[in-house]
Amino acid sequence: MNNLQVLRVGFKIGGGIDQDPTRAQVPYPDTGIYITHIDPDSPAERAGLRQHDKILRVISHFSVITHFDE
Repeated sequence: MNNLQVLRVGFKIGGGIDQDPTRAQVPYPDTGIYITHIDPDSPAERAGLRQHDKILRVISHFSVITHFDE
């Protein structure tokens, strides 16, 4: 994969300003980014993240973000 490091933290996200709230599976109250799934025994679960938590801030700079379909 072109020498890119892949990090999996064990959660999926949904929402955002480009999402149509009328088509959302869960009607979140705003255009924030929410956790929609936590993988069992993942770093996310061990850190205490839960489904429907809202992500308020990411303290990092992302230069490449890739989505994998599994």
